Amino acid sequence: MRSSTLSSIAFLATSLLVKDVVAAPGAVDIRKRENYIIQVQEEVVVSRGTDGKYTTGKPVAVATVTVPASAPTPVVEDPKDTPKVVDPPKETPSSKPIKVVEPTTKPETKDPKPTSQAPPPPKPTSEAPKPTTEAPKPTPEAPKPTTAAPKPTTLVTSAAPPSEPSEEPVAAAAKVQAASGGAKRGVAYNDGKLVKVISGSSWAYNWAATSGGGLPSGVEYVPLLWGDQADKTNGWNDNVQKAISAGSKHVLGFNEPDLGSQAHMSVDASVTAWKKWLQPLAGKVKLGSPAVTNGNSQQEPYMGIPYLKQFLSRCSGCTIDFVVIHWYNNNPLDSAVQYFKDHVKEAHDVTGKPVWITEFAYTGGDEAAFLKKVIPWLEAQAYVERYSYFMAAEGKLVSGGGLSTVGKAYVA
Repeated sequence: MRSSTLSSIAFLATSLLVKDVVAAPGAVDIRKRENYIIQVQEEVVVSRGTDGKYTTGKPVAVATVTVPASAPTPVVEDPKDTPKVVDPPKETPSSKPIKVVEPTTKPETKDPKPTSQAPPPPKPTSEAPKPTTEAPKPTPEAPKPTTAAPKPTTLVTSAAPPSEPSEEPVAAAAKVQAASGGAKRGVAYNDGKLVKVISGSSWAYNWAATSGGGLPSGVEYVPLLWGDQADKTNGWNDNVQKAISAGSKHVLGFNEPDLGSQAHMSVDASVTAWKKWLQPLAGKVKLGSPAVTNGNSQQEPYMGIPYLKQFLSRCSGCTIDFVVIHWYNNNPLDSAVQYFKDHVKEAHDVTGKPVWITEFAYTGGDEAAFLKKVIPWLEAQAYVERYSYFMAAEGKLVSGGGLSTVGKAYVA
């Protein structure tokens, strides 16, 4: 079929990649999280033949832009000129397709560092594929959005699936919280002197095996073996024994082994390290599983609760007294609240063990409002033993040496 080409039409699709990053300067094992937005621009070639029929080519990605969510979101404007159909030339049997472009540089596969401005779109340099010869549908439709495939080091989270509202009434939760006296509430910290600001907390941890000092009396220090790297295991046995002698009754496993930017350990590596470094402590203290993210990879490399499930099934002869999870999300408030509840409940349902949430934060807006909805619920769940919001630091739970608005909601 003779055909003439139609100027390309660009369609824009975006996909949210969420591993929320928070930085707390001034101490070891500082955690960082950030949301990233990946925008993919595609082009489609539409041709009209001499018979008046249209042919729509396959969409081709020509530009990908990755930026942190904290930066201004780049906007790719729609073409200003409406594409016009070019009538088939009478003198020649066919015409050449119009050249369109794709970026000269490929999108970065590493996690971008946060910047204050979005990167400019790449300059074009190459050709688009020739139009296909398939017959088009009566009304051409835009192609479905596609997203760039994330690398294993980028946590992908999705909106919470629909579920039934929690059956526990808030009034009952408030009674349980009052009875507990903050026994579940903990503090994640780098500076031990800030722990006292989070009043009524019963325990604290700092992603390490030594407290660093400054903890108030009556607050249990919970040591953690960050990973199986030599700089983390050196001195572990001596330090954890000192912590136990000083009153520690719980010990935590590895910090996000399912995430490349954290402990980054395969399931089998975690099992091996557990048997060497943590299992010898069984019976002396209560042992918490490796702390997993709220990713959801069902195959190698496993992430989130699937990772936890694999670890428990492979670690034969291991003593795991409770499971440990982390959670970060920026969905709209009500959606995030339900997602959080569903995720915590799933961790318990899948493992059948008590749950500790040693890191969690809402990054989608009003953190205080989020805490007011989830703290009473956490206090009401018998299977939730302990939790700690991220974290005791200026700009988070602390402001000017006292409680921030978020901090006040946390201890209310």
